[in-house]
Amino acid sequence: MIFSLISRLTVFTVGLLAISLPVHGQDAGKISVRFVSFPKCADPKDIELVVGTEGKTMLVELPTNSISKVYSIDRPESWRLGKTDKNEEGKPIFNTYGQAPMIAPSEQLVLVLRKGATDEDGLKLVPMDGGLEGFGEASYLVYNFTSVKIAAKLGDKAFPVTAMSHEIVKPAPSEVKNGRELIHVHFATPEEGKWSLFHTSSWPYVKKSRTMVFFYADPNSPNVLIHGITDYLP
Repeated sequence: MIFSLISRLTVFTVGLLAISLPVHGQDAGKISVRFVSFPKCADPKDIELVVGTEGKTMLVELPTNSISKVYSIDRPESWRLGKTDKNEEGKPIFNTYGQAPMIAPSEQLVLVLRKGATDEDGLKLVPMDGGLEGFGEASYLVYNFTSVKIAAKLGDKAFPVTAMSHEIVKPAPSEVKNGRELIHVHFATPEEGKWSLFHTSSWPYVKKSRTMVFFYADPNSPNVLIHGITDYLP
């Protein structure tokens, strides 16, 4: 079966993990950042981003079906999202819902993963290189938001994605059909000692784009569901 070769196949993986070394003592300057959040929701709320000292914040969007617009800001010491409230004395106080170390790239994409039904339940922030040198054209970011390992095959790339982790691959198109390039995709989960396919399809292959694929558990069944976001590049 196609997934029996996973351990022997090489994945073209770019080092965009949140465990990237934090930036210490880097020269302050402008950086650009975009956000995308998950799980998906019909009406995601804006949230405050700490952008300076003394509690200075700005509202940012956390879309779930697209990547947000670009925000150009002075490089903060870390990524912090939350909401400004007032304490018992009526003074403003910032409630942090999620934070992550700052990383080096001047263009960043921050994945915002909700730990519960609302932002107030906590957020996991995954900052990544958002430039084309990192998550570039014809690339696929696959994020496993479940508690089980998932075996994935996109085009000529086969790889495992462990629970609550992600991989980035840049596969070649699988075929051309009716003048359109396609990429064949297969996803499986372990079941009784073997891999069980839960999704197989052919997706349009668009070189001038980058795609994010989220796996998540169906709350009403043992099934694994898929949520995809495509970012079309100029």
